[in-house]
Amino acid sequence: MSQALPIPLEFTASVASVAAATDITLDTGRGTTSYVRLQRVQILHTAGSAATFTPSIGNVAVYSTATIDMKYQGGATAVATMFDVSGIGAWIKTDSTGKIYLRPTPNAGADNTFAYSIIVEVI
Repeated sequence: MSQALPIPLEFTASVASVAAATDITLDTGRGTTSYVRLQRVQILHTAGSAATFTPSIGNVAVYSTATIDMKYQGGATAVATMFDVSGIGAWIKTDSTGKIYLRPTPNAGADNTFAYSIIVEVI
């Protein structure tokens, strides 16, 4: 029985007009349900009215926090400027189209800008 080898994939971009419930789609390109292993999450708040943010990742669009659909939460303590965690290793099952969803969750405003780099391994 052969096993699929994980394929490293990095999502990077800068997004503006981010509010508390803004989901950023991260598409594996598989077009079907896949599994990703979260390796590194870097998020930088570059502009906007938020004083802090608490990042999370879900496997459905418009997921609710503190539910089974939220697969990763950056921590209970809000971050002021830069969130950077590596070696996470959490497996996440994507939605039926191969996507997961990043939510920076700023504590105020809809005028926030974030830069991010998310590294996963896809199987």
